[in-house]
Amino acid sequence: MATSLIRLVVCFALLATQGLQAASYDLTMEQEVRLRKFVPRAYAKLLRRQPVHAICIGDSVMNMQSNDADNGNALKAWSGVFLQELADQFAYTGGLRLIRPPKGQPEKMHSLQGPEITLQNFSRGGRLMLHATQPLTTVAFENKPDIVIVSYGINDANSGLPLEVYRSYVQQVVNLVAAEKSDLILCGPTVIMSDVPEQGLAHTRPYADVMREVAEANGVFFADLGDLSWLLKVDDRKSPLGPPKKPKTDPAAAGSPGTATAPTAAAPPTVVPPVPTVDGNPPPAPLPAPKVENPVAKDYDPDPDKIAMRLFQQVVDAMKQRFQMVNPPDWLHPNSVTQRALGKRVFAELLNGPRPVLGKWAVPRRIW
Repeated sequence: MATSLIRLVVCFALLATQGLQAASYDLTMEQEVRLRKFVPRAYAKLLRRQPVHAICIGDSVMNMQSNDADNGNALKAWSGVFLQELADQFAYTGGLRLIRPPKGQPEKMHSLQGPEITLQNFSRGGRLMLHATQPLTTVAFENKPDIVIVSYGINDANSGLPLEVYRSYVQQVVNLVAAEKSDLILCGPTVIMSDVPEQGLAHTRPYADVMREVAEANGVFFADLGDLSWLLKVDDRKSPLGPPKKPKTDPAAAGSPGTATAPTAAAPPTVVPPVPTVDGNPPPAPLPAPKVENPVAKDYDPDPDKIAMRLFQQVVDAMKQRFQMVNPPDWLHPNSVTQRALGKRVFAELLNGPRPVLGKWAVPRRIW
């Protein structure tokens, strides 16, 4: 009896394992091609649920700098969310485990057993792209990482680092990782806010474009963390105050073209009898109709410049909600909700490619 029970348990375990394996292959052919292209070393292990090791090298955004209990918790940074999405896709039941987490921070988000993806975080606040070469030439490859995630640009922009210097360091990172045959993921910097919103939102964009160009030239996966199309939507409705459409002519009443119609007799004018008055004086003139102002008319002004200003203000207001809302606000570091959205977005781009920009919203990449 005991032997039969053991066999039954083993059979159920095998069926469960097969179910997990089937879930990992829930990918389209195009998605499999992208994974083989951009993360071939990790993908081969993910298919077999072998241990996968990743390292992250970046600034304070990747280090999850915040003003709450999540400060320094790399598992909740966008890079940690991305790796957890990867673990979920391939049914790594053990999830993501952070090696040597900071004091007071967990090594795992959930205490589950099974295959794991491990993570070492070498990110430090205030660092520039040139600092990425320090761990990459010393300790980063000690544990033979399968995936290397690199993201810099905010401090490079703040320090005024020349774009060509930034480009040279990005290329050095590509060369160092390629020499170790690890899979490299490059991510452009997030946007920041400032007292002049248009300057803040554009501050890091040249560095994101340079990183994209280097990635494309070397066949490396790139995702832009500052792409606003993944973080917000703008209301570009047509003005409800436009002139009403003219009613369509009734063909039956107007007659078909070329058909003569009999003229109709004009109706006699309506005679309005005079209003009798007591004193015999003419009645007073009617009061003019009151002028009613539409309180939202200015919000739907058809002038193109005003439409652009209205849409940009929507972008600014929406993006302000994406940062640490403390006193004073931290316009540099995204909040936890934004970090999670960014991590999921990077994973979606790895599988499906960049989201296409449609129609009138498409703009040239390099406009500086």
